[in-house]
Amino acid sequence: MIAGRRDSVSYFRASDGAAAFDAHGENVIASATGLAPIDLFVVHADEDLHAFLSMPAEDRFAEVGNWISLSSK
Repeated sequence: MIAGRRDSVSYFRASDGAAAFDAHGENVIASATGLAPIDLFVVHADEDLHAFLSMPAEDRFAEVGNWISLSSK
């Protein structure tokens, strides 16, 4: 599933909680032996991040907007 901000290249695998962010083409080297990530942010999602990334995209975007609004007060 696509994760992260709109139009970002980020992925989340709910089965084991693996999340990879900033996975655009300039951060991955392709060779004959496979792919080598060179500047990805890869994490194991804790319970809160797993719940957030499991939300439908529209709900994630709304949740981030609510957080930004609250933090600016």
